[in-house]
Amino acid sequence: MRSRVLFVCCLALCVFIAGTIVAQEDRYFIESKAFENRQRTGVEFNHLLHYEIIDCMDCHHDYVDVKGKKENVWDMFSGKNYCSDCHTVSGEDETGMGLMQAFHEQCIGCHQEYLRQGKNTGYIMCGECHVRP
Repeated sequence: MRSRVLFVCCLALCVFIAGTIVAQEDRYFIESKAFENRQRTGVEFNHLLHYEIIDCMDCHHDYVDVKGKKENVWDMFSGKNYCSDCHTVSGEDETGMGLMQAFHEQCIGCHQEYLRQGKNTGYIMCGECHVRP
């Protein structure tokens, strides 16, 4: 009996720890320190809302060439979880796309595609995301 209780407690602890490691905050503020002279504020991002609607790999990506075709091989343990992990402000990196362009194409591009499909979507205009204080 004592060993069963101990086993259940250990199992519950493991589940709690695993959930904590994988869990994301519901909302957080995206504001890269890479941009020194910002004209606008960062963006509040609701991760949970997006997670419920789209697949992680729709936003997170790590493209490699597989048999002449680009394939997304990203996984959450790759260490490439933020746009700035691969994209630089100048775009002078292996991606060839600047950080601001990567943010905008990923966010606004997806929202515009949803709008074209007649689906509910997020903001598209600059001031809707980059709210002035």
